[in-house]
Amino acid sequence: MVAEKFPICVEDLSCEWLSQILHKSGIPDDVKVKKFSVDPVGDPGQTSDVVRIQLEYDKEVPKGPASLIGKFPVKFDQARQMAQAMNTYLKEVHFFKYVADSAKGLAPRCFAAEIDLESHDFVLMLEDIAHLRLGEMFVSNPDDSRLMLNKMAPFHARWWNHPDLDKLDWIPQPGKPSFKPWMEQLKQVFAAILPMIKQQFESYMSANAWATLEKSLVVWDEMFDFTPGPFTLCHGDYHYLQCFFPTESDNRFSVIDWQVLCVNAAAMDVARPLLIDPESRRVHEKDLVDSYYKILVQNGVKDYSLDELWEDIRLNAFWTSYIYILAIVQTDNEIFKAYAEERGQDPYEALLTWPGSGLDDWEASKAIDRYLERARAAKKL
Repeated sequence: MVAEKFPICVEDLSCEWLSQILHKSGIPDDVKVKKFSVDPVGDPGQTSDVVRIQLEYDKEVPKGPASLIGKFPVKFDQARQMAQAMNTYLKEVHFFKYVADSAKGLAPRCFAAEIDLESHDFVLMLEDIAHLRLGEMFVSNPDDSRLMLNKMAPFHARWWNHPDLDKLDWIPQPGKPSFKPWMEQLKQVFAAILPMIKQQFESYMSANAWATLEKSLVVWDEMFDFTPGPFTLCHGDYHYLQCFFPTESDNRFSVIDWQVLCVNAAAMDVARPLLIDPESRRVHEKDLVDSYYKILVQNGVKDYSLDELWEDIRLNAFWTSYIYILAIVQTDNEIFKAYAEERGQDPYEALLTWPGSGLDDWEASKAIDRYLERARAAKKL
């Protein structure tokens, strides 16, 4: 454990506290941080303040990190309020405390993870993996999507209908008492923001795609009262910018930002990397899903067919749209625009048109109907 008091913003950092957490990680006690400097790390869509902390020691430390990545509550008020309401800070801190070891290197090493349960002030100190290649938003890279899915599959398999899911009582879970209030809260959020986003960006999705999202809200309660599974632990916000990819110097793959960690169908994490630009998706989606499914089975998942996976992907397509719509609301859109313009992209095509095309191509509305038929049949038993 670190000290009871912990920094809740960059200004609170001290050489003493940094030395203390490094000692807990194995740095010799006689080695101290004598100086540090801080640089912002900014990416679109962030709901935390993220900084790089360059460290200088009072003596040579062969294995001491030269830098750390620090995360604190975001200063953008609207984003912070949303993060607190949805427990995103709590989930990420608890992921690194209680779950990360099971991810077997999928997440960066954590040096400190602390949160105030009342205010949700928090701090994370993570390994700096800047030597790896950070993925990019608003681009399509099927090879990156393949690696993302193949690397996440063993983690999904590890938690597949696992009894230890019950111990993660800080995550609302299907079939548990905390699930219904959580889903009601999400429904209210999405019902409030969907009309606003549609009014502003209607041309970016087809009439059918908007209608599918609106339909999901109408049948929301009935859908989420039926929770047949199978379920596993999901990242919940699994896209390129959350991933660091291998380079010539290091073959590691690592995933960051576990703030939307949830128990859900694995397809929640599968649909997101698939929903790249429609032309690329249509060419590669079958092969990508086949590869992911093969690894699931190799890691012990049974009694779950490839057809069932595809049906779950169709049902989870609307989650991707909602997550991107939420990102548009939570984030200063000038950040999105500047980032996308550097890449010659319209950000709202990636955020709305690409997932909207999945709603159309995969006939997500019909998948919702089939799911409701199952729910109604189960009620009669």
